[in-house]
Amino acid sequence: MDRKALEAVRRSTRPGGFLVLWLTNKDWILQHFQARSWSRTGGTVLLEDRSFDRCSSFLRSRWEFFHRRGPTLRSKGAFQVDLRLYSPRELRALLDSAGWTMRSLATNFQGDPIDARNPQGGAMVAVAARPTGDRRPR
Repeated sequence: MDRKALEAVRRSTRPGGFLVLWLTNKDWILQHFQARSWSRTGGTVLLEDRSFDRCSSFLRSRWEFFHRRGPTLRSKGAFQVDLRLYSPRELRALLDSAGWTMRSLATNFQGDPIDARNPQGGAMVAVAARPTGDRRPR
């Protein structure tokens, strides 16, 4: 997501319309970063290896899925996900530069405040509006 994409969404939204974004909070990632984690759902095991580039703010995650066959794990495939992360301050500036007005920023859809120290606070929910007086081309 970048400014050009947000500008395109703004152009396709009526004045007074809303944009809701659900993102990972960069500040939270920096405080709670784990380079590797394992998780299991049923017979599938997920290995996630992560790296974070502080210069570009990209989080790179490599996910590899395994299936348990007796005492051994067999790889069933892997893929990589790259996410551009934003801090609350960076997100507000990005939305402003794309012509949006920030209405609210919370850690969840219930509106709880953002706190990077909260172990459950890794998400950001931003609600922005296209200003009602915005006459820029759609």
